Amino acid sequence: MLTTSAKTRRPLRAVRFGRAIAVIVLLAALLVGCARSGEQAASEASGSQAGGPSSIKVESGLSAYERGDFETAVADLEAAVDKDPKSVAARTALGQSYEAVGKLKDAEESYRAALKLAPNLPRTQYKLAIILKSKGRPEDAIKELEAAIDAEPDFSAARLILGDLYADAGDKESAAAEYQAVIDLKPFGIDLKQVESKLAEVQ
Repeated sequence: MLTTSAKTRRPLRAVRFGRAIAVIVLLAALLVGCARSGEQAASEASGSQAGGPSSIKVESGLSAYERGDFETAVADLEAAVDKDPKSVAARTALGQSYEAVGKLKDAEESYRAALKLAPNLPRTQYKLAIILKSKGRPEDAIKELEAAIDAEPDFSAARLILGDLYADAGDKESAAAEYQAVIDLKPFGIDLKQVESKLAEVQ
């Protein structure tokens, strides 16, 4: 039995025009698998000393990831974490690189380490939730997605996956709330006709 319903979280806030543009850019980057998310860039300043050895390795690892050299990305980012274990940017990017080479257990551990250092990282929570879902742990995935949405209520991709997980668990009311929220947000890159069909199935 799920103890947390979409209705118990704070309501979806109004999105102003400037905020909407920023969300569209972030969501588009996420959907195409962009290596560097907004929160990763922000975490570099707090997780590594600018220009230091760890920061240089993070940049090198991200560059390797972006050109598809995932093994090099893993090596560089592991070195960055060794040099600065408190670097949120290094641990988040390392988790993403582990995913790219199919090391899901290592990716999960890296994401959790990043979240232990900086709990309010909705994009990292989303990535962790996707791994948990793929490993057949829907309740754990739901917890991560709920936390991500609490921190970022207009995170459409997280709401969509959360709706699917609620629907699979038989919580149609919560699933409907998440699907409706996605439709209301009108996000770029999500097929709203498909979301409307999912909503109809749980009503």
